[in-house]
Amino acid sequence: MRALHALTALLLVLAAPVAAAAQGQEQPPDSVTQAALDAASANLDVPAESLIVIMTAQRDWADASLGCPEPGRAYAQVITPGYVVTIDTDDLATEIQVNTDTGSRTAIC
Repeated sequence: MRALHALTALLLVLAAPVAAAAQGQEQPPDSVTQAALDAASANLDVPAESLIVIMTAQRDWADASLGCPEPGRAYAQVITPGYVVTIDTDDLATEIQVNTDTGSRTAIC
């Protein structure tokens, strides 16, 4: 059964670039993907090597909060381009969505 889960995850990873290309989306830079993996690793307390990027999508947020405003904080009111990165653990037990800008800032809502 574990082999089936691993095969399913591999197929999803391989299909993500094709799906993005078909929709005219550009893959994020490696630094964006790495920042998302690092944030997910810290949040889930698992090694980054145990995480799989399932999907990425370009996104523009209305402000610098990356869609995850914290109460009491002020954010620049500018359109902030970035990506939503969906990450899963290698055993497919936990999925997490990480919002990133095009630099290295990340937010997990």
